[in-house]
Amino acid sequence: GSGTGFTYAWSGPNNYTSTAAQPAGFTATLAAAGVYQVTVTDSNGCTGTGSTTVTVVTCPTISAGVTGAVCEGGTISLQSTPVGGALPYYSFVWSGPDNYSANVEDPAGFPATMSSNGTYTVTVTDLLGCTATANVTVVVNPNPGITANNNGPLCAGATAIVTSSPSGGTPGYTFLWTGPDFFGANTEDPAPFTATVPASGIYQVKVTDTKGCTAIATTNLVVNAKPSVTASN
Repeated sequence: GSGTGFTYAWSGPNNYTSTAAQPAGFTATLAAAGVYQVTVTDSNGCTGTGSTTVTVVTCPTISAGVTGAVCEGGTISLQSTPVGGALPYYSFVWSGPDNYSANVEDPAGFPATMSSNGTYTVTVTDLLGCTATANVTVVVNPNPGITANNNGPLCAGATAIVTSSPSGGTPGYTFLWTGPDFFGANTEDPAPFTATVPASGIYQVKVTDTKGCTAIATTNLVVNAKPSVTASN
C-alpha cells in the first residue's frame, strides 16, 4: 500500500510465528517443512500477503563394512551403504592406513598387507551438501609358515618318513598331506610307511591356522629300486 509503518505477521508449520520483516534463522527439522505465509499491514490498515514453501530433507546416514576375514596377501574389499539424504549422492571419500584413499561407494579390492591394519573412514556428501561418516576396522591376519622334509633317499622296502614344521599365524593348526601313490594324511607328521618305487615323488602339506590363513610346503622323497640279483651254480 501507500502507507508507512508496516507490521508483519508470519505463520507456518510447527506453530511458527514471527513479527519481523526478516525473521531470524531457525533450526531445520522435518516438522518445519511446509508453506510459510506473511501478512503485511501498513499504517492505513491495508494488507498484503505472500508465501514461500520450505522443503526440509533428511541428512544421509551411512554404514561401512569389509567382506570376510582377511589373511595377509588376500584381498580387502570395503563397502558402504548410504541411506536417505538428497539424491544423487555428490561424493564419497575414503581414507585409511598406509595412505589409503578412494572416491567411490564400494572401492575396488586391494592387496592385504600388515600395513593395511586399522580403521577406514568413508564420508558421503549428498546433493545439498549434507554429510555423514562411518568407520570400519580391518584386521589383517598374518599367514602361518611351514616347511616339509623327508628321510630319503631310500631303498624300496625301507621305512619312509615325511615331517612338517609349522610356525606363525594363529596356532591351532590343521594339516592336509597329499602325495604319490594315493598318499594322504591330516596330521603334522604322518605315520611312517613302507617306501616303494611308486611312492617316490613330491609330497605336499597344507597348514591352515584358526583364522583360516594357509601355507603350503613340499618335499621330494626319492625311493630307489633294489638291484636284482641272479644266482647261478
